[in-house]
Amino acid sequence: MMNNELEIDLKTHKYPLTSQYPNKPILLFDGVCNLCNGAVDFVIRHEKSSEIRFASIQSEASQSILKALGKDSSEMNTLYVVVNNSILEKSEAILFLSKFLKKPWSFVQIFKFLPTSFLNIIYDFISKNRYRFFGKRESCRLPDQSILDRFL
Repeated sequence: MMNNELEIDLKTHKYPLTSQYPNKPILLFDGVCNLCNGAVDFVIRHEKSSEIRFASIQSEASQSILKALGKDSSEMNTLYVVVNNSILEKSEAILFLSKFLKKPWSFVQIFKFLPTSFLNIIYDFISKNRYRFFGKRESCRLPDQSILDRFL
């Protein structure tokens, strides 16, 4: 999926992206998925600076953002990265996030030469089996105080 430049009506949405988090990527993730929560922890530990914001897809903030961007929020089979009123998903989201990571993790960028369709086949396989492979939580994570301000 290509970046879609979308306008968000700031009056009708409780979480306007442009005013609260201008140019800051927001990672929307499945809050009950152990793999997804592990990915959030990984990003927090390895990012160059604390730019990325997070929200579980189950949260009111994510629901509002996804609705504003024309995405079906009932489907929780991918993670999304929202930046500058554009939305990335699946492998494109992961490749985009890798730009914010310290070395050697930023080298994931080398996979950009592979077709997105191929990368998404791998992504979809892992996504469809994530609960079976990695398990599922009973409820969404609660971030600790030190990173609370990074969660919507």
